[in-house]
Amino acid sequence: MRTFISILILLCTLKISNAQYIRDHISIGIGPSMLYGDNAGEYTAFKFKILPSATLAYNNQIADIMDLRATFGVQMLNSGGYDPLNTGRVVRWGDNDQAFDFKGNAYFGDIMSVVNFNPNIPGRAGEIANFYAGLGLGVMYVNRDQEVLKNGRIENEILLEGEIIKSKQSTTLAYLPFRVGVSTNLESDWDYSFDFSLFTALDSGLDGNNMKTKRIKPDMMGQFQIVIKRYFGRSW
Repeated sequence: MRTFISILILLCTLKISNAQYIRDHISIGIGPSMLYGDNAGEYTAFKFKILPSATLAYNNQIADIMDLRATFGVQMLNSGGYDPLNTGRVVRWGDNDQAFDFKGNAYFGDIMSVVNFNPNIPGRAGEIANFYAGLGLGVMYVNRDQEVLKNGRIENEILLEGEIIKSKQSTTLAYLPFRVGVSTNLESDWDYSFDFSLFTALDSGLDGNNMKTKRIKPDMMGQFQIVIKRYFGRSW
């Protein structure tokens, strides 16, 4: 009987000890973001819009180094008006019903597997920071107000004719999310991290323009976020 009680106490102690290292958590993130699109900037000159993004995520630990994370969020989008109307490119876009300017929001959700490179190990002192990276699959919905130049005619870099057609459009597309981050390791109920996320769209119509005139063909969104994490089931 005494042996049984001793084993039971030991198992309870181990369970409580291991609970201190559970990575299950909910998090919120906010930070700047940018869009890589056909009509969203002059990237070689570093001219593009920086706009806010926000995320809400749930992270579930499934193995010693592996997690499963579901993320939902929103990113503001704006092409920035970097393409003047008196350019042949804008006229060609209009001839193909492609937008030269737009603004809107992207609402997204994804699921990814996350690898933790230096997770906390029971019985060992934790490191000052934890590093991780993940890859997954997501779906994005974009609603936007866009402008298309129709019947444009240019002479000597002057727009002589043309009509700007304004409309509200939406696009639903799949994307591949890649995320890398570094987190504090406070060994408490809370941690703070810095995440970089890159979303690669599987369609080039995110910005209302799919003529693929940029160097890298897919549309992409990038986010830098400060993240606050609240753990579940930890005991101290």
